Amino acid sequence: MVRIPEETINHIRSQTNIKDIVERYVDLNKSGQNYFAHCPFHEDRTPSFSVNENKQIFKCFSCGRGGNVYTFIQEIEKLSFVESVFKVAELSQIPVDEALKNAVMEQDSATDTTYGKLLAVHKKAKDLYQHILLHAEVGEEAYDYLQSRGISRELMEEFELGFSPRQRESLGLYLKTQKDLEIDEDLLTQSGIFSEKKPDDDQFKDRFFNRIIFPLNNHTGKTVGFSGRVFQSNDQSGFKTAKYLNSPETQLFNKRKLLFNFDKAKKTIRKSKEAVLFEGYMDVIAGWKAGVQNSIASMGTSLTTEHIQSISSIADTLVIAFDGDNAGLESAKKIAEFLQNQSQLNVEIVRFPHGLDPDDYAKKYGNEALYNIITRGRQTLFQFLKDYYKRQYNLDNEAERIKYIELMIQEISKLSSAVERDLEAKELADEYDVSVETIMNQVQTHLTEHNHQRVRNLHYEQRNKAVLQPTRTNQKKRTKIDVTQEILLNRLFFYPEVEEILDHYTDEFTFATNIYERIYLFYEQFKRTNHDIDDFLNFVEEDELKQVISDIMWITIDVEPTDEEILDYAHYIYEVYPLEQKLQTLTEELNECKRQGNTRRELELTTELIKLNRKLKV
Repeated sequence: MVRIPEETINHIRSQTNIKDIVERYVDLNKSGQNYFAHCPFHEDRTPSFSVNENKQIFKCFSCGRGGNVYTFIQEIEKLSFVESVFKVAELSQIPVDEALKNAVMEQDSATDTTYGKLLAVHKKAKDLYQHILLHAEVGEEAYDYLQSRGISRELMEEFELGFSPRQRESLGLYLKTQKDLEIDEDLLTQSGIFSEKKPDDDQFKDRFFNRIIFPLNNHTGKTVGFSGRVFQSNDQSGFKTAKYLNSPETQLFNKRKLLFNFDKAKKTIRKSKEAVLFEGYMDVIAGWKAGVQNSIASMGTSLTTEHIQSISSIADTLVIAFDGDNAGLESAKKIAEFLQNQSQLNVEIVRFPHGLDPDDYAKKYGNEALYNIITRGRQTLFQFLKDYYKRQYNLDNEAERIKYIELMIQEISKLSSAVERDLEAKELADEYDVSVETIMNQVQTHLTEHNHQRVRNLHYEQRNKAVLQPTRTNQKKRTKIDVTQEILLNRLFFYPEVEEILDHYTDEFTFATNIYERIYLFYEQFKRTNHDIDDFLNFVEEDELKQVISDIMWITIDVEPTDEEILDYAHYIYEVYPLEQKLQTLTEELNECKRQGNTRRELELTTELIKLNRKLKV
């Protein structure tokens, strides 16, 4: 097995400043010794994400994520550890052995695991579908259809489009001929590419037969599913057929987490800080063709919190570019309001005239016009809502007009920018001949109520913290023994001489709690071959331990350790704490004896407790 040499991993990390990498993804601001930002891994309303440049680690004090530069890249780019090493080298412009990189990356596909085998099956299927579309006679009709829709051969190759023929058994038979794949029926069933096999079927039947194929990639560009699209001349059955058919949920594919074209668009999104959300795959391709290369789409589902987290980790603004018909407007409003309540993303909206969708707009007016309307023809969320609600009211009727104005005043009060509130209030006042003072007074009334509600919500959250924050309920309350063990491990990590002090104390020292003892044993293994503590997180593979180690490494103590300090920690962990535990156990037993009236055992326990207390006071 080809592995990245430890010295290569260590060299890349040692030549990289984590701050330089992290600030490519978030805006860091220095405060004291550390840098702070809104966490890119969850919706973070106050900056709880921090980078320690001295220790070369990061930590979010809200969601708990932490680690070194490789951990950060793994989390934010959704990469394996191997991929993260080479990504850090690329970002830091550190040269690597290309032959080694190719060998390791190819191997990292892990075709010996079910996950890796499923990835390999999807790649083979994608390659076959694309070959049929571009080179086979049976794919000519689909090819001509795509050309008629303005999709050139270059675009077909860019998006790796394909075609699944009517012969439903073709793909299954093809996969079974691939000598480099270990194929069994269970694997093909798990792939989601085939329809459910009936007991009397001899062959697996392609789920997407007679459809144009859109490969669905994860955020690293690996194909994890497919979407099959019917086209104009191929539905001859007389039955109504769904326009798009997506892969079902599988080990690889979860539509709540994935966004179409995110793998190719994220570079432009990160650079521009904007993502353009379309409704469909064809719209994304039309946008890409027009030069809008930050184009993405959800995969047949509404925008989810997972989608928002992926977008907000690299963008500040989401542009919604849905169809111009009523259904498109309703979907845009629903998503805009969801974002308004759930996200810090700035929302802007593109409205296509005459009910057109983006693809049709490009065909009618040209690619340049599509590019211009998306980049220069946007509305703010308030402007969009203003136009949207105008359709709901008869503004020639005074009663309806008053309701509309009051509704828009409520929307103005939701705007976070005082400047924007002022501008929109003046515009609303001019449009409906109402004084600005009247509107701003009502806006202020709503703002005051919003503030009171926020305070009430905050108090409610504080009273019900355990209920409202389920992710925190599993975290055990840190006791004196936890804190003592963490500090001692921190001292061990950063001061090698601490090990000698412990050896002099006892050659049988153990930590009192299982998780800290496991970390200590891993550290003992690690230091035999490596003396750079920054590499310890790479050495440990268990995520739970990585998180605790990251927390321990984050602890900062400004003074160097003394023998007396270390011996105090060791004495408490190794001798005092076990006595405290025994004292607690005996006290509980004594109370039980008192309830039961067992005076003989009560006397024995009282004697033992007196002796224990004397030991603890020594």
